Amino acid sequence: LPSVSADAVGVKKTGDVVRAVRVQDGWIELDQRDGGGWMLVDGKAVNLGILLEEVRHDAPIKLRVMNPLVLGELFCVLEVAEDWTVQRTKALCAEKTGLRPSSMIVARGKMGERIPESASIKEELTLFHAGFQDEDEFAFIYTGDLRELRRPRGGSTELVLPEESATFGFTAGKAETGSTPW
Repeated sequence: LPSVSADAVGVKKTGDVVRAVRVQDGWIELDQRDGGGWMLVDGKAVNLGILLEEVRHDAPIKLRVMNPLVLGELFCVLEVAEDWTVQRTKALCAEKTGLRPSSMIVARGKMGERIPESASIKEELTLFHAGFQDEDEFAFIYTGDLRELRRPRGGSTELVLPEESATFGFTAGKAETGSTPW
């Protein structure tokens, strides 16, 4: 068990953020990703005052989803919170767009730019821990058929992708050689 008389095994600086796996008798047990061990919450017993404060990451944020077919065009806005997981946000995005969540790979980047699969974001992360901030773009690689894409207004099921689109080089859902990446 932790004790103020034990030797220190590590140091954290003011402003550092750590994850606690549990709280017990005025101490927190650190997650292994933060080095493990224990940290005293209130240092009053050793003349230091409050050492740790709980940090909450639940502020509301808006994420922009760009139209995967029209470069630079806003498709919809997702009203979420920093503590939502990437997976939950992806489900909302799928609901608003009509796309299948199982065919969406959330990634760092912007629609219209090549996004390597190595840029994918782990779905169990919260938006805060994945680095999303208010007004950021929620980008993804879509491996399904874009003819499933709906207009965002009023939940319409009208398809956005026409049968043929010379602008993006698509014919009946298949990319032609030299098509524009999205």
